[in-house]
Amino acid sequence: MFLLSIATVNCVEYSLLATVTVKPIYILTLDIEVISRQVLPSSTINTLLKLNKTGRSGKITVDLKYEIILSNKKTVILTTADVNQIDVDDYVERNVYVNVPDIKQGKYILKVTASHRQAVSSSDFDDFWVRKKIVMMSMNLFEPLAWIFQFLNRR
Repeated sequence: MFLLSIATVNCVEYSLLATVTVKPIYILTLDIEVISRQVLPSSTINTLLKLNKTGRSGKITVDLKYEIILSNKKTVILTTADVNQIDVDDYVERNVYVNVPDIKQGKYILKVTASHRQAVSSSDFDDFWVRKKIVMMSMNLFEPLAWIFQFLNRR
């Protein structure tokens, strides 16, 4: 808002009130889709990132911020991914692997925020599950049956 004052010889003052609207140069639209719905703690989530830029033509570099949110939406964990910046001309679609810290088993939400100068876009929330690590036995369950089958075939 600007205020313009004009003074004359007779000491009369006039004011002009003006409102200035600043439109963003770019509009970013971001969508994230979690591909691997169940992951282990200390692993990665396979996601598909879709980023659309409208406005002034030309390539820009967009910063990406990743957040893992507990399903109650009270706990937010900042995390990283293999792509923290991405160049976009008009539209880009790319697989991104987001790091999952060593967190407890449960349902979580992934949120991604893309920003370039004043243009900011947040993804819709997409959920995933963290499950327990399962210790695998080295012995195959069918191995004893194979021994029996081999023994019976020797006769």
